[in-house]
Amino acid sequence: MPRLARFHALHPDISVQVTTSHEPVDFDREPIDAAIYWGDGIPRGLDGLRLFGERLVIVCSPKFLKASNLQKISVEALGNYVLLHSFRRPDDWRFWFTQAGFPNTVLNRFLEFENSSLTYQGAIDGLGVAIAQLAFVQDDLTEGRLVIANDLMVDTKTAYFLTYPRERALLARVKALHHWLSQIQ
Repeated sequence: MPRLARFHALHPDISVQVTTSHEPVDFDREPIDAAIYWGDGIPRGLDGLRLFGERLVIVCSPKFLKASNLQKISVEALGNYVLLHSFRRPDDWRFWFTQAGFPNTVLNRFLEFENSSLTYQGAIDGLGVAIAQLAFVQDDLTEGRLVIANDLMVDTKTAYFLTYPRERALLARVKALHHWLSQIQ
């Protein structure tokens, strides 16, 4: 979102609509020229640009970590904390623990949120330890609202892509968005 303001400043004549959905965009039915898509590749029949891969990190508020009298939380100890996640991403914790070499860790203290943004806000508010997509908490880490609670970062097989129908690739507004996104990587 912070970067979107820069695009709008550069291209005030291009209307931008921000919505979120877990359903693929139907470019034939919706008046949309381009969309950000999450998955393992650009869907068939579309063109686009890979924006960034997905890296999972463990985060919490600085106060939460300080109250635990720790600089970092070990993998073994994480199972003792309230684990925050989006109910739309129910497998992230198990995936992370498996990649950390602890696939059989008992995970039973969860606080689930409707989406990742609410999950990250819960971590900022000190409700527990969150599993997060690094790209989406980078500003919170930079500003000190969140800290990395464990140094292990795990890459998934999915990524985010700018997508659009091939016939819209030559539209000036799509070209401008494609160019701008390719510059901020």
